[in-house]
Amino acid sequence: EEFKQPEKPKFLEKDKYYVIYRSCRTFASAVITPQDLQVSSENGKYEIVTSDATSYITTNDETKAYYYSVILNYLAYKVIEERGAFERRQNIRPLIAILHANLKWKKDKWQLKVAKLGKQLHQKSPKCLMRFIRKGMQVEKCFEMLRTCNETEELFEDIIKIVDENIDKKNFNKLLRFVCKLKSQ
Repeated sequence: EEFKQPEKPKFLEKDKYYVIYRSCRTFASAVITPQDLQVSSENGKYEIVTSDATSYITTNDETKAYYYSVILNYLAYKVIEERGAFERRQNIRPLIAILHANLKWKKDKWQLKVAKLGKQLHQKSPKCLMRFIRKGMQVEKCFEMLRTCNETEELFEDIIKIVDENIDKKNFNKLLRFVCKLKSQ
């Protein structure tokens, strides 16, 4: 149910959590909470709709939202780490890859842990990225900053390590090819 994409644009529901990701090339993601929506809409004064350059997952569960954001960003990070070239139109591709990699939310202990770490990383990231964010900035540079910033370095490395330990690497490498073109090694 959480992977169903809307058939037409609609206003974001103020009581939901959204994992919003770029649907073109690099599908870096972030969680938008009901509190974020409240602030962005000036206490409900304005409605919010996403642009056609994004896709999203909707859930009532904060932990699940942070988990899926971690997994989407992990997948994007691995594409970059493997020096892959992202497919132009992603849309639902990363979600299909998550399902086929058997990374769907099951409330496993490791999933709860990475969701908690993902929330902490989400909260600390602005301190590391604030000075550097600019239009056209590459996601690769953002990942590098998060990986090396004192505020986020340990969280970032822990997330990568835990997810690495819980995936089927053979299957995962095959699925990476679904969202990118990998260079021959």
